[in-house]
Amino acid sequence: MRRSSYIAIKVVGAVYGALEGSMDATEVVQSLIDKGYLTFTADNSMLGKDPASGYGKHFGLVYSNDANQIKTVACAEGQTVNITP
Repeated sequence: MRRSSYIAIKVVGAVYGALEGSMDATEVVQSLIDKGYLTFTADNSMLGKDPASGYGKHFGLVYSNDANQIKTVACAEGQTVNITP
């Protein structure tokens, strides 16, 4: 994980999972950002649980920055999430 100085980023929504099961990851991701982490791996250990055991998962994030711009991030399980202000 890469840690950054404080930047006002508001998570609109985050989800992690597969068709077989998913979870709302909004609070987990907002907590990471609030602690200054803008780069992390989208996986079970980082996001808190395995919502679809035995299935490949995906991560999706919608957030806004200081300029009220809406941004999105999406990736497969195990890939690196990079949040840009």
